[in-house]
Amino acid sequence: MASTGEVACFGESRYEAYLNALIAAGFKIPTGQIKSTLISAGPTKSKIAFVESAKILRELGYMLYATTKTHMMLNSYGIHSILVHKPSENKKPSVIEFLSNGKISFVVNIPENLTRKEASDGYHIRRTSVDFGIPLFTNIKSARLLVAALKRHQDEGEFRVKPWKSYLATAFRI
Repeated sequence: MASTGEVACFGESRYEAYLNALIAAGFKIPTGQIKSTLISAGPTKSKIAFVESAKILRELGYMLYATTKTHMMLNSYGIHSILVHKPSENKKPSVIEFLSNGKISFVVNIPENLTRKEASDGYHIRRTSVDFGIPLFTNIKSARLLVAALKRHQDEGEFRVKPWKSYLATAFRI
């Protein structure tokens, strides 16, 4: 993990356990009017890997904000997103503006390459997300698992709280 702390939780499925761990670490499942995500999906391979997740987010009612190349990729797959510009582009609407105004529920920011400009843009996006307490996902697999878990959560409703012993009973089946 690339974080300063780790949380482990149980659940009926890996999706439930993942969401429980995120919630235990302070993640709030977006509800109500502000259900949005910023997607800056990095290299083409990551963009393609996230297309299906982006479709699911739209089905779940999320507004998608995307940086230029990610926006173009999503649009080429028929997925509506709103273009926001990276800090180095000096254009409006700005990613930083949207993050600092509380318009984003969580951020998917996958580093694209190690050029100075890209590293600086990524740093500013990640730093602003952290400064404003916006959950940040920098790994495409984690981001995809989050979306799958959010979908399951919507389909199945609230997770049930179960006693510890019930998990132990299923763990030691022979």
